[in-house]
Amino acid sequence: MSGLGGKFLDYLYPKQCLGCDLWFSFGGPKFLCSVCEGLTINTQPILRRSVEGVIVYSRFLYSNQVVAKTVQALKYEHIFDASEVCGGWVSQIFERFIPEETVIVPVPLHVSRLSERGYNQAELICLAATQGRAIPVKTDVLVRTRKTEYQALLNEESRRTNVANVFSVNGVCDPCVNYVIFDDVVTSGSTMGDCARALRAAGAQKIFGVTVASTHGDVVAL
Repeated sequence: MSGLGGKFLDYLYPKQCLGCDLWFSFGGPKFLCSVCEGLTINTQPILRRSVEGVIVYSRFLYSNQVVAKTVQALKYEHIFDASEVCGGWVSQIFERFIPEETVIVPVPLHVSRLSERGYNQAELICLAATQGRAIPVKTDVLVRTRKTEYQALLNEESRRTNVANVFSVNGVCDPCVNYVIFDDVVTSGSTMGDCARALRAAGAQKIFGVTVASTHGDVVAL
């Protein structure tokens, strides 16, 4: 809604900035205040790193507090507006770096974790990022075969053990198709690496990774 009606609803139900938690009357479909939005516009280049031989593109460093809070708002606080913000960020990566004949594969949750949370945040971000684009998002390619501990609670060595051989693939992969593993954040790379291992074992030969944020990476482009 726009105009006076939209302003009236903003007055009654003001939105809370995802980055700084301030209550704000945005007067439009915005989820970050102008200050926080400024901290994510042209302030960081797209990043690239290699994880188990897979090139992974990330829009931001996870040290950006606005980015971290937005990701966490979706993942832990059920604030679904955050998926649109994250999707807008990573859509730039799909536009610039991901080739044609691509299938996006969100990192899956275990069925028990999915039941607890009610949604897969990686899938929601993918759907927001690809809205209006002919890029298929396939949620039935990768399967998480056992429930794992939360990676955020573990050190780097424990993260590798936690997700070792935890993913498998339904059927076989087409060696001519580009498979893009998508996750919200890449830290140690353990999850991304094990997903790539499973895809390769099923026949995939062209594998990339995309995330909203990464703990580190090399500069690619603005």
